[in-house]
Amino acid sequence: MKKLILVAACLGLLSTGVTAQTTGGGAAKSKASAKYFCPKCLASKDKPGTCSACNKKLVREGDYYCTNCGASSTKTGKCTSCNKEMVKMTGK
Repeated sequence: MKKLILVAACLGLLSTGVTAQTTGGGAAKSKASAKYFCPKCLASKDKPGTCSACNKKLVREGDYYCTNCGASSTKTGKCTSCNKEMVKMTGK
């Protein structure tokens, strides 16, 4: 009976480790495929940074940005710096 409990406990630990490794890879993959766009000229890059053409800060597709001061956020609403309405970056 003790051996059965020990075997069941070991299998439980092993399955937890396999599940954690499987789900962790998907999150890294989706982050790697994120696109960043310039709010002024819509140039795109795979990494965050600044636009090489107009030197504006790049905004991740799906995030919101302020057309007045350039601040960005993951939430819709008004800009915390200048109180202007935030616009969603679509990258079209």
